[in-house]
Amino acid sequence: MLISSSSFANLTVETLTENFDLNGDKYEDSIFSVSHTPFGIGVENFSRSVLSSVDNAPTNSLLPISINTDKVLKFGHSQSYGISGSLMTNAVYSDVVVDAVVGLGFSGTTGSTIAEIALGSSSIFNEYVVMLITENQTDAKLLITTRNNNIIASISKIEIVSNHLVETPIDLSSSPSFQDTITLSSTEYSSGAVSISAYGGPNANIYFDDIVIIPESRNLSLITTILVITCIFLIKNKLNRTNVI
Repeated sequence: MLISSSSFANLTVETLTENFDLNGDKYEDSIFSVSHTPFGIGVENFSRSVLSSVDNAPTNSLLPISINTDKVLKFGHSQSYGISGSLMTNAVYSDVVVDAVVGLGFSGTTGSTIAEIALGSSSIFNEYVVMLITENQTDAKLLITTRNNNIIASISKIEIVSNHLVETPIDLSSSPSFQDTITLSSTEYSSGAVSISAYGGPNANIYFDDIVIIPESRNLSLITTILVITCIFLIKNKLNRTNVI
C-alpha cells in the first residue's frame, strides 16, 4: 500500500531479484505475494511453472522466456473473454529501478494482450506504469525508474540474431525523431509497492521472469502524499502511447 512520509522507516533498501524458480507453483511463494486486483479477481490465473508447447511461448531456448527452460510466472485462462490480474510486493520503496522480462504468447486469433510493471498504491488506478500492448508473440524488457520525482520508462524487444541475444529499444515517441525513453515529472507518490499486471483474451498467455528491484538513495523530506487520480491517468496514458510491438 502507499505510505506517507511518516512511515519512511519502513522503506525497503535491499535489492530484490525474483526468477520464480522456488519449489511449487503458487505465486504467493514469490516476492509478488499480494493480490493487487479488486476483490482478487483474476489472481487465480497466476502460477509458477516451466513452459511447454501448450503455452504458446517462444521455442528458442536462448530467449529468457521460452519453453522447457526455467520457471516463469504465468498468467493464462480458458475463458471466452478477456481477464486481468495484478500482484504486488509486500515491500515498499521510494526511489527505485524495476527491470522485468515479459513474454506474450498466442494461439489462434485473439485481441490485444497487455503486460505491465508499476510503482504506486494498493489501488490499480493510482500508480506509475510502463505497459506493453501487442498482438504478436514476443519477449520484451520493461524498465521503470522513479528518481527525485521523475518517472523514466523504456521498453526493449528481445530477439535472437545470429544466435545472439539482442535487445532493441522501442521508439516511444509519436514524433519523427527516435526516443527510447519517456521521462515525466510528478510529486504524487513519495513511496509505494511494486506491482506486475497482465491482461489476456482467449488463448493468450502472459509471462514474467527475471525481475530486479533496485532501491536508490534519496534525500527524504517530510511531505504529505496526495493522490490525484486524474493526474495519474494522464501519466499512465502518456507512458502507454505507441508502446506496441
